[in-house]
Amino acid sequence: MLDESEFVKNIVTAISPDGEVVQLEFIRGNGIKVPIHFRSAGAGSLMLTLEHALGELFENNRDKFKHGSTPLAFPLGPKTATDFYGTIMDGEAVLSFVLDSKIRFDVSVSALTVREMIGWLEEIEAEIDKSPGKPTPE
Repeated sequence: MLDESEFVKNIVTAISPDGEVVQLEFIRGNGIKVPIHFRSAGAGSLMLTLEHALGELFENNRDKFKHGSTPLAFPLGPKTATDFYGTIMDGEAVLSFVLDSKIRFDVSVSALTVREMIGWLEEIEAEIDKSPGKPTPE
């Protein structure tokens, strides 16, 4: 078993002068620093890859968790989007969500999916309108 001092206690960030390279420095409880470098353009992809890897790790090891429930150990929940954009790129619809963490998440979707999403959004809008604490339009 690892000593608690080996666990990550803090993360410090830095970026190169040209903005091309990012450094995450994981700082352990014992003060040891472990730097990780990557291209800034790949930050969103790295975050999703990390979340996916941890999600799979926990899902594939359910038997090691109390009651076999991984969500208690690793809550993967919805991300909050603070902004939203849409465009056509190379003939494909691209939806961009800016998360509250400031990461932009781009999703390419088919025309059929766009049409389905419009239907879902209309259904959600109708439910919001029925809600007692419905938000007022800005």
